[in-house]
Formats: sequence, structure tokens, C-alpha cells
Amino acid sequence: MDEVLLEVKVPPTISRDSDPALALANKIRAEIFEATGCPASIGISHNITLARLATRKAKPANAYHLLPEEVPAFLEPLSVDSLPGIGWSLRRKLLEELKISTVGSLLRIRQSELIKVIGPGNASKFSAYANGIDDRELEVGKPRKSVSAEVNYGIRFEEGRNDQVEVSRPPLELACTIS
Repeated sequence: MDEVLLEVKVPPTISRDSDPALALANKIRAEIFEATGCPASIGISHNITLARLATRKAKPANAYHLLPEEVPAFLEPLSVDSLPGIGWSLRRKLLEELKISTVGSLLRIRQSELIKVIGPGNASKFSAYANGIDDRELEVGKPRKSVSAEVNYGIRFEEGRNDQVEVSRPPLELACTIS
């Protein structure tokens, strides 16, 4: 585990200078590092999509809180496939048929044109994501469907020492909601 999402509801008076969510994120990062020896990146925002995107900005091994007033400027230059559910096929279709490559260009296209190309459900969903709107609930304790592992070149275990692998493996689930 090298990523953590924090979905946070903060008072409108929160600022970068005094941010309890960022303080909590740094505490969690320190606890993960102490327990595993591995650095973690934490993205914080007021919904799942924005927290995931904030995690990308936090990499490597840092924390970033995407505040509500920063959302439009943060999203506008991102590639359209940064939004959840837009993969290579849909990205290609948006580019070829509508000349859409960024979140900003997605926001500028007429909804009727978007509906013609990707349908009303997808048009509504991706327009909402492009505006920083995501009403999905953070699911804590959801059973994993798959687990992947990546061993980097700098990590070496002694041959026959499976106990080292077990000690280095972090817990599989960690999710926090602060309100």
C-alpha cells in the first residue's frame, strides 16, 4: 500500500496554513512508514474522485489537500482519462469525434454533442466528474477483488526468508473519513 485516500469535509475557513486534514495525513504517513518502512502518498479532498486526483499530485511520498476553491483550476489542464471510467478506448473516441483531450475541453463541449457520442448516462457522469462532483460514498471494509504487488529494484530479501516478506507487507485496507 503506497496510497491513502482521505475524504474530508472541512469548514470554509480552512487554509493551507492551518489544515487539520493535512496534519492527520502526515501523521498517517509517518505511522505507515514506521510500521512498514515504506513511504505513502495521501490525497485529500471532499469526494473520492478529487481525493484520487490529489493523490497523484502528492506522489511521491507526500500529502496534498485539494481545497474546494482550487478544484476548477486543478482539473482544467488534466487529461480527460484522469477521470474515473475513461480508459484508452473512450479517450480515443472523445479525441477523434469531439477533439476533447483535457478536462477543460470536456467542460466546454455542449452536452448535446457529448450525449450523441457517449450517451446520456456517460455524458452526465463525466460532466459531473469534470466539474469536481462525485457523490459516490467511500466504501470502507469493501472486500478486495484482487491484490497486486510490485517489488522495486531497491528491495531485496534474503533467500529462504519468507518472514521478511510477511513483515514488510502492510495491511491491505486503510480508509479514513473525517468530518
